[in-house]
Amino acid sequence: MRPHGGPKELEQRRQRAISLLREGYQPVDVATMLGLDRRSMRRWEATHRQKDEKGILARQAPGRSPKLDSNDLRKLAKALLKGSRKVGHSTDLHLDWDLVSYVA
Repeated sequence: MRPHGGPKELEQRRQRAISLLREGYQPVDVATMLGLDRRSMRRWEATHRQKDEKGILARQAPGRSPKLDSNDLRKLAKALLKGSRKVGHSTDLHLDWDLVSYVA
């Protein structure tokens, strides 16, 4: 299970763990002190040994690329701010399928 905290907080946790290792603590002891699984501690240690500080830095989480580019988002925002009636609809509500027509 992923620990709580954002990428930067988790990076600081890894840096603290490496710092404790440098002070001479054993990986199992560091894991206990920081509430880590000992396998995670050993993995971080190995990654740090191989890649130095770059190995324990926070990384951007991978994810799906956006479906709308900046131009589409601008069009959509403009239509939403104008209001539904001003963009040609008979009600004050924007419906999902209506929103698609603004950017398609």
